[in-house]
Amino acid sequence: MTADTVTYGAARAEQERLCSLLDPGIGEPQLLAWRYSEPAIVLGRSQRATSGLLQRASEAGVEVVARTGGGGAVLAGPWMASVSLLLPGTHDWARASLPASYRMVGEACRRALLDLSVVTSLANGRRALAPHPDLEWACFAEVSHGELLVNGKRKIVGLCQTRRRDVVVVSIGVLLTRPDWSTLVRLWHGQDEPELAQRLEECTACCDEFSPGSTGAIIESLVGAVQAALPSARLAA
Repeated sequence: MTADTVTYGAARAEQERLCSLLDPGIGEPQLLAWRYSEPAIVLGRSQRATSGLLQRASEAGVEVVARTGGGGAVLAGPWMASVSLLLPGTHDWARASLPASYRMVGEACRRALLDLSVVTSLANGRRALAPHPDLEWACFAEVSHGELLVNGKRKIVGLCQTRRRDVVVVSIGVLLTRPDWSTLVRLWHGQDEPELAQRLEECTACCDEFSPGSTGAIIESLVGAVQAALPSARLAA
């Protein structure tokens, strides 16, 4: 898979594509790389959009989409890319514990970013990066197993997972450039909250800070690193 196979489209189309791949089952590992063509608030599986959020987002031209994986809400858009790894349930990585599978994926991402001068470290557990009760809904306000940090405190790569009986999906979200945190906070809370937006600004990083103009190379490097790390020859019987 190369950068030529990266899909450029809306967040809803990405989720529909993932479902179309999942529903018939997965016989061998697959990768889906995605660049977002327009802004969208992507909710974790257990989150529910309020009527107020839906109305405000609609007025701002921002779609609200539910994803198959867990975790908090993300502001997707041209500043972000995702790579989803789909594995049959018999694969070694699919049979690993959730923290272990996250660490394996995270380590592949760490090596990929290092090749492009983006130095990161793996988180070893779950903790808040921007402790505040009004930010507990935001994916990038906390960090968990296998996610990547700059200087140990600024999140640049987030992970989420979908588990079905016969398939596991690990989705990687990487911040390429700086998101508009103020917009996300305003749409979520219904008013400007400069303090909350600033907290998100301070606890996140983007690739463009360290490797300007390398957007396409970063996505291709992530795809290649995950492919190279897969123990494809060790499928369980």
